[in-house]
Amino acid sequence: MVSNNSWIAPEGEAFETVSLTYENEEGDTIYLSETVYEGQTPDAAIMDSAEDVDIQEKEGKYFALGDMKILR
Repeated sequence: MVSNNSWIAPEGEAFETVSLTYENEEGDTIYLSETVYEGQTPDAAIMDSAEDVDIQEKEGKYFALGDMKILR
């Protein structure tokens, strides 16, 4: 699914999100989403406690809350 809020967003706050859902025969599901922001990425308060990670010399954040895992 692709969603784009540029037609209603204030200038500099538009974003587009692509979401994929995979489910196997056993009912296990994984959700992947990527959001691209027109301006600066807003900081979510939940990421304040995220772990700093390095992936192929790129800095990022990792946060786990139950079954939900966030990599930014």
